Amino acid sequence: MALPRAPDAAGKIEFTGVPTVRRQIEVSGLDNGHYVKELRYNGAPLADEFVPLDSAAVGHSLTVVIDDKPAIVMGSVTIGDKPVRQPYVLLVKWPPRVDWPIQTLGAAGDDKGRFQFAGLAPGEYRILALRSRDEETYRAAGTLERALAEAKKIDLSPNALQSVGIELSELR
Repeated sequence: MALPRAPDAAGKIEFTGVPTVRRQIEVSGLDNGHYVKELRYNGAPLADEFVPLDSAAVGHSLTVVIDDKPAIVMGSVTIGDKPVRQPYVLLVKWPPRVDWPIQTLGAAGDDKGRFQFAGLAPGEYRILALRSRDEETYRAAGTLERALAEAKKIDLSPNALQSVGIELSELR
């Protein structure tokens, strides 16, 4: 497969010699003022970031729609009424894919338990706070899934700025 060229003036990129097998699309390098709103293959919206390249198609067209109305989630983590020093907060787009590992976004909190996530696509999320990143990294199988099922729900609209207070969780 040939590497893509730089985008042209219209933002188009051309790939050549790509085998027609299912491909995962990852868009990176966006600032916090933008997010991937939609992916379309041959004009049809994709349900996720996987492109089922059709070997019978005459041509292949992938459109990445970028939007400039991302949401922001900010808040603080407490135990009772006391802030948690340097928590690790996880945010997950909901519902997660059943056939793929859970994709988490993580943010380290400050000494007063404050955290922020920016550049978020609108939609439903689950949020939970841990004492440290190590607790998420070295967790036992299935503990994240159980914790997320009970985690705080957040619904974000375009340009939303949502402030949330969350209690410290433990992965069990």
